[in-house]
This record gives sequence, structure tokens and C-alpha cells, in this order.
Amino acid sequence: MMKNVLHSAIILIATLAGASGCDSNSMSASSGASVGSEPISAKKFAAILDVKTRVITNRSTDECDKTKVDGLCYQAELVLTSPESFIERNWQIKFSNMSPVQQDSSELFDIVHINGDLHKLVPTEKFSGFKAGEVYVIPFQAGFWALSQTDRMPNYYLVDSTDNAFLIESTVPKIDVETGLEILPHVVPLSLDDKHFKRTPADNTSPATAEWLFQENNQFYENVDVTYSILPTPKSIKAPRMAGNLDLTRGIAIEVNGIELSGIEAAIERLAYLGVEQAEDGLKVVLTKAAGLALEGYQLATTRSGIEIVASTEVGAFYGLQSIASLLDPNSLTVPFIVIEDEPRFAFRGCISMFLETLNQKNLFFRC
Repeated sequence: MMKNVLHSAIILIATLAGASGCDSNSMSASSGASVGSEPISAKKFAAILDVKTRVITNRSTDECDKTKVDGLCYQAELVLTSPESFIERNWQIKFSNMSPVQQDSSELFDIVHINGDLHKLVPTEKFSGFKAGEVYVIPFQAGFWALSQTDRMPNYYLVDSTDNAFLIESTVPKIDVETGLEILPHVVPLSLDDKHFKRTPADNTSPATAEWLFQENNQFYENVDVTYSILPTPKSIKAPRMAGNLDLTRGIAIEVNGIELSGIEAAIERLAYLGVEQAEDGLKVVLTKAAGLALEGYQLATTRSGIEIVASTEVGAFYGLQSIASLLDPNSLTVPFIVIEDEPRFAFRGCISMFLETLNQKNLFFRC
């Protein structure tokens, strides 16, 4: 009888052990991934890894390498967070830093300077994998300073054990919908804190905030009537002696004669953005293509019955609508009564661009 009881107990223990799934292989897998889930791939990890880079101080310390760049350095940190665990240990993250990293102070990661601005982040022997939701901070110091947001570089990429590279999506530049300019979501913005903006305690430079600029220039302020101001200034502006202004609050009804709407859509969208939208019962705006005007030239007249723009091309009509936007009072949505004649002063339009702080904004150059 005792033998049968002992035999049944052994079977029960073996059954419970099997049901628990506590073998060494499953422990290894579950240590880096959620229970019951498969380990994520390097490709997915690159898609979900959140990377942040933050400047701590631009002031040099005694820890700066005195043999390099006159002993100047700044303190910063990389912050890595993943919503899912990643158990792979044979990987590296390659990224650019404008000035070479001199050293890091992390036990789990090393930052290695490869060449020029190229670096790689690699795990140390103490690193056992990324745990879901855990924040990993890697302090480091690099030469010189980082006084501008654009000193930080985009497009980090993860390289797996078979040398496959995957772009880390959180470091990819985005476009600001309001300005159309490039922004770097992984860069923590600099503040007006002295340690960010002033490189030494003796630095008396003031940040050029809106308040500071107002105080500095208030003494030169002059109240100027800009009712008829358009930038750039047209070839001819005449203001007829008519009382009041033209009201655009009920919108505009555009009529085209020989002008392709596709050539003026951007100007129409800008007026709508400013509050003057298209409406069937709106103020009539007639755009007519006519010969005899200079290339890209236009004539514009505002009267009590509406607005008339005569242009040689769609480009001229576009500039005519842009002049309406320039004359618009954003508070009352009115424009003055005016007669304008304009045309390019030069056959070729050039531009001067300084890209010292926007080297990575190719689209901005093409827009110029």
C-alpha cells in the first residue's frame, strides 16, 4: 500500500513540474521576453526603440581630456527605452556625433569612436538584454560644446549579429506642419539654463528671446502705417481716394479666365489659412490672363464690387493673390482699396543661403 502511495506522489510531482514549464530553456527565453511570447527581431526592435539625446551641460569640467580641443568638452547622455524586451546581445547601434565622444560612464554600454563623427554603441559583458519599459541612461562627454539643436545628428541604425542594418525610427527627422522645417524628435530641446547657454560662469551673453529683443529695440520703435505695405515692394502702388476698406469676411468667389487653377492653388490655400475661404456668395475675385504684360507680371485693383487681377501667366496671378494676403488685416479680414502694377525687376531670381546650422535640410535649400 505504501509503495502505491509513493508511486502516485512521484507521478503527481512530475506532472506539476511539467505543467509549470520551468525548464532552463524557457527561463532563458522568458528572461528577455514576455511570458508566452516569441523574442522580437532586430528589425522590430529598431522600429519600437525610443532614443533620446540630451545635453546636460556645455561647461567644461576637470574630467575633460586636456590633450584634445584645448580641454573643452560638454556632458550629455543617451537614453534608451523599449516597450518590449529584446534579449539579443550581439548588436551595435551606429550614430553620428559632430564632435568625437571622449568617454562614457556606463557599466552596461560602451560608446566607441570609429572615425570622424561616426560612433557605435555596444553592450558590455554586464548587459543581459533590454527589459520592457526599463530606461537605460548612458552618460558621456564629447569635445567642444553643443549649443544648437542641429548639432545633433539624425538616423541612428541598429546592426544585428549578421550585419543587417535597420534604421531606428525614433531618430528619423520629421517635418513641422506649421513651419515646413525639419525637426529631430529624438533630441531633447536645449533650455535657457545657464549650463546650456553659457559655457563659463563669466559668460554674460543674454539669450535672444522675444522679450530681450523687444527691450533692446524698443527705443528704436516707430509706429508706421503698413496699410499699403507689401513685401517685396511692387513696382507701383496707388491708393484711390475711397473711404473704408473691402470686406472679405464672407469669403471670396474666384472666377478664372484663361488662368489654370492648379497654378494658383497654393495662394488660395494661404488665403484660406488666413481666414478668407472660397464661398459661392463671397466677394468676386476675377483672374484674367492677358498679353502685353511682362513675364510673371500682374495688375491688381480692389473696388467696392470686388477684386480684379490681370496677369500674363499663372505665376503672375499667383503673386497677385499673394499681394492680397499681404494686404489683409488678420483681425478684420479687410483689405484697402488699391491699384498695383508689378513685374520682376530681374530676369533671373537668385538667393543667398547660409546652411551653417541646417546642413541636413536639403528640402529647405530646394525651396529657396
